[in-house]
Amino acid sequence: HTVELWVRSREPGDADFCRKGDGSASHFYAGQRGGRVVMGWQVFPDEHFVTGPALTRDRWTHLALVVTARPDGNHAAELFVDGTSVDRLPSAPDLVRALNEVEFICGNADFDVDEIRIWRVVRSGAQIRATMRTRIAGSIPGMVAYWRLDEAGQIALDYTARGNLVAVITDGTAV
Repeated sequence: HTVELWVRSREPGDADFCRKGDGSASHFYAGQRGGRVVMGWQVFPDEHFVTGPALTRDRWTHLALVVTARPDGNHAAELFVDGTSVDRLPSAPDLVRALNEVEFICGNADFDVDEIRIWRVVRSGAQIRATMRTRIAGSIPGMVAYWRLDEAGQIALDYTARGNLVAVITDGTAV
């Protein structure tokens, strides 16, 4: 799996950019803790996060989390910030339990998010760098959700060929 998004934070400290979760777990998480970017997954009580540098406030930054299945059933995770690999997690469990039917939510802090892309394939650093600054077609094989977030109003369209995913924006929160 690969999750990509652009963020522009105005928060000096902890902030949730996007997450899947409920009261007991952030099944998927993208945000900042202690001012540093963090992405990964949590299945209570364990966290499996990769950590990047501190984000420059009011500057757009591209984030990508690449998760690769391992032969032992665990997963490896790699974090790219602006197309550069900044941290790796060699082995972590529970990703399958983390990808569930809980809603995907963005917008719980003082930040902007743009171009959310969710892939069911592992993307290489070269693939991420080649497309991170361009608008792409939503019909690329392996892409399962793509919100450009260019719409005015309450609906954010999913641009993938799947056509069955829609994000609804309520009070700045994309679901």
